[in-house]
Parts: sequence; C-alpha cells; structure tokens
Amino acid sequence: MAFLTDDQRRSYGTFTAVPNDGQLAGYFLLDRDARRRAMACRGARSQLGYGVQLGTVRAVRWR
Repeated sequence: MAFLTDDQRRSYGTFTAVPNDGQLAGYFLLDRDARRRAMACRGARSQLGYGVQLGTVRAVRWR
C-alpha cells in the first residue's frame, strides 16, 4: 500500500463519516440487475453478503 497517501492509509477499510439516509439509499438499494446478480449467489448469507459488499464498494468509490 505504499502508493497510498498517509490520509488514504489511515482511512483504508473504514467509512470516514456517518452516511445520511439519502446516501444509504443511493449506495445500498439494489436495482433490478444488482438484485438478479445477488440472487444468483447460493444461499441467503451469500446473497446478503453480495449486497452489502456492493453497497460498500459504491460508498467508498463515491466519497
């Protein structure tokens, strides 16, 4: 992780602020295609995990 700045290294793997309701909806509500991909996972745990990981990636990407 030498390519990251000190600030990026400190915040890596964490949310830097508490998201508001609008941000949560934007990050974690799944559209039809995302739901279809999640439902293709085997088992309820995997489906939920897929959705949570997708929302987390969206949140980190757009902050």
